[in-house]
Amino acid sequence: MKVKYLKNIMIMMSALTMISCSNSADNKTSSASEAASSQNIKTVSGKINILFVTQDGCGACKHVKSIMQRTEIKTILSKKFNVIFVDISEVGKLPKGLETPYGTPTLYFIDSKNEQLIDPMIGGKDEANFKDTLNEAISAYNAKYPAKEK
Repeated sequence: MKVKYLKNIMIMMSALTMISCSNSADNKTSSASEAASSQNIKTVSGKINILFVTQDGCGACKHVKSIMQRTEIKTILSKKFNVIFVDISEVGKLPKGLETPYGTPTLYFIDSKNEQLIDPMIGGKDEANFKDTLNEAISAYNAKYPAKEK
């Protein structure tokens, strides 16, 4: 009975580690630093900008980055997305209005006006779920910016 209990605890702990790495940096940012620092984020017009909040030692971040290198995902990203990596210790650089991430990875999907298109993706995903999230962002972008306005 004890072995089964311990095994279940270990499985749950592994799952939590894979889902999201905790934030080891201080999450506090001021409105002034957000407004001043967000100028450093270079979004691209005509593409969906992904702000990928990461940190050193984050296993889930490495997992998502490896998914981003797979052929099908890489093709989608190159055509429709601009990926910007932001270290969690620099969350003051995020555009004003984006919620502060509580862990990594956190991916924000924004347009060139720094407006959020869909809810952020928090934690690790498998390839199918990541692809679904990308397609959701594409649909939201296309609804907001019909083809003739792009």
